[in-house]
Amino acid sequence: MSTKTNNTAILVFANSAKTEGVYKPFHESAKLFNILNNQVKHKVQRTGLPYFIISEEQQQGTNFGSRFTNAIQSIFNKGFDNVITIGNDTPHLQTAHIIAAEQKLHNTPLVLGPSLDGGFYLMGISKTLFNAETFLNLPWQTRVLRQTILKLIALKTIEIEVLETL
Repeated sequence: MSTKTNNTAILVFANSAKTEGVYKPFHESAKLFNILNNQVKHKVQRTGLPYFIISEEQQQGTNFGSRFTNAIQSIFNKGFDNVITIGNDTPHLQTAHIIAAEQKLHNTPLVLGPSLDGGFYLMGISKTLFNAETFLNLPWQTRVLRQTILKLIALKTIEIEVLETL
């Protein structure tokens, strides 16, 4: 592994297939989420970057925002300067998107891969930009999440790179 990529880690923040099947019940949902989890793991492994899969068993917090914030902080606590977060719910995500985000993080503290639902399928963030308190107060799992983040970034005049919408 080259030294220039050692400072970035990937966080796969996703529930296990069994738990996803409970939260999103439909015929053979656990089977589908098992396939999605395996696909995202394979895509991540192909980047060559260090990665961590944090499912509900390792997540700490009382709501999505606190669990997500704590997971990101745990990766920074391991000594990484950048974290690229993804989930298991974007089948169109490709290894190339993750690699592009890693490259953009060399020059920009925030990279977003927007999703059609108003959130994002990928977020790359530098340790210098990450603020746990701000993250806890974001409107997680709502249609205004990305818009809220973009407003905050504009107020602080922080550079951002945006990937294609999936």
